[in-house]
Amino acid sequence: MTQSAKNQVRAANAAFYAAFREGSMEAMEALWSRREAISVFHPNVRGIEGRNAVMRSWNTILAEATPPDIAPVEISLILSGKTAMTICEEWLGTARMIATNIFADEDGVWRMVHHQATRLPATPDAGRETDTGKGRGETG
Repeated sequence: MTQSAKNQVRAANAAFYAAFREGSMEAMEALWSRREAISVFHPNVRGIEGRNAVMRSWNTILAEATPPDIAPVEISLILSGKTAMTICEEWLGTARMIATNIFADEDGVWRMVHHQATRLPATPDAGRETDTGKGRGETG
């Protein structure tokens, strides 16, 4: 994969977190695939499949709650053909999640096909500062 493809996936991943932080349903909808099967596993919720159901779940989250101050950290990137995956920690105040985001290349645009987030147990260094850039462990 080219450096350009890696940068495009990083930008798509960053756009996902920006849409989440901003509470923008319009931006969230634009990020997700319209051609591929999609799914989401929100914390403590059974998996949701299909574009209509996934978008309804995001609308509920974005419309009914204050947008979270969410930051992805220690981002790993894996590229394989027309599929890309980012794995990162999500920091929401003192809460820590582990998340996987999967993207598919649709005519040169990386669209999200899956998001999964699960709460991590609290750790003694939960308040530490870290770089929100590429992260250490990036592959691909």
